[in-house]
Amino acid sequence: NIAQLNAGFDQQYIQKLTTVIAPNAQHGTEVDAKNVMLDDANSYWRFFRISPTVTIALIDFLKTHDFIPK
Repeated sequence: NIAQLNAGFDQQYIQKLTTVIAPNAQHGTEVDAKNVMLDDANSYWRFFRISPTVTIALIDFLKTHDFIPK
């Protein structure tokens, strides 16, 4: 997918493109959660978090481009 993404950009803009390979991460930054009901009438809250790899990449990107302090 990264090769296809890069192919869609003019060479002058490739240097501005940041790609990150984050195994087992979703395609967005959504945080999902749900209440799971068990057969014995008990339940638990299932919370899905953003991949740490994605979080770190987002922070690095924001710092690199001066959106947040370094």
